[in-house]
Amino acid sequence: MGEPRRLAASHPSSTYLESKQRSCGRGRSLWERRGMDPDRHDALLHAGKVSREARERAVELVHEGGLLRELAEEAEGLMARRGLRPAFPTCISIDHVAAHYSPTHDDDLRFRRGNVVKLDLGAQQDGWIADTAQTVEVGTRNWTALIRASELALQTAIEAVHAGVSTRTIGEGIQRAIESHGFRPIRNLTGHSVERYLLHAGKSVPNIAHGHDVLEEGEVVAIEPFASSGAGEVDGRRSGNIYRVVRTKPLKQQELNDFLAVLSREFKT
Repeated sequence: MGEPRRLAASHPSSTYLESKQRSCGRGRSLWERRGMDPDRHDALLHAGKVSREARERAVELVHEGGLLRELAEEAEGLMARRGLRPAFPTCISIDHVAAHYSPTHDDDLRFRRGNVVKLDLGAQQDGWIADTAQTVEVGTRNWTALIRASELALQTAIEAVHAGVSTRTIGEGIQRAIESHGFRPIRNLTGHSVERYLLHAGKSVPNIAHGHDVLEEGEVVAIEPFASSGAGEVDGRRSGNIYRVVRTKPLKQQELNDFLAVLSREFKT
C-alpha cells in the first residue's frame, strides 16, 4: 500500500501539461505547444481542467467524520458529469500510508482530526490522461511545513522541465527542496511519463538525484514529489486493491469472457 517507516507523508502532483496551463495553485502558465498535435493538446488540457475541479471538490469534502468512500464517489461522479472517466481509482491515503489506498464500495473508514490526507486522482478524455494530487490536514496545522515542502518541491520541478532535461536533474531539485525544509524525499516512489491509455508509460521522474531518462519535446509527465517525516522509503509489500488489465485470453466460462471484455472496454487506463 506504500507505507513510510514513520508517521506522515505529503504528496502534491500534477501532470506536466495541466501544471503549466493553470495560473493558480502550484503551476505557472509556461507550457509550449510545440511537439503536440491540437487534438491531443485539447484533450489533455480538458482532462487537466476537470481533474483540477474534481481535486478541489475533493479537498472540500475532507473533514472530521467524513467517509472516504463518499469523497471518492463524488470526485469520480464530477468527472462523469463533465463527460469524462476516471483515469484510475481515486486514492485517499492517510498519515503513514503514502499512496495508493482506494476505498472499496463498502469502506467505512472516516477522516479523523489530525489526519494528513493525500488525495490522488485523475480524469481521462479518449485515453489522454491527467494525474493530480494534493495533501490536506484535517482540522489541525501540525504538518504545514511538511505539506509546504512538497509543494515547493513540485514548483521547483516544474520550473526545471524542458525538452532535453534529465530526470536526474529534476529529482535533484526535488530532493534539495524537501531536504532544505528538514524532511526526506521518498526515494522509491516516483513520477512517471504518461501516454494515451497508459498511466505509467516507462520513464520515471525520481524524487532524488537518480535516473538517466531524458524528457523529449511533446512528452507528458506526472511529477510527484513525496516528502516524509520518516526514513524516506515506503514498504510496498502489503496488498492493495487497484488493478489494471495487462492482457486478456479466452476462458472456458463465457461469463468470465464477458467480464474481461467489460474491463478492457471500460477501464483501458
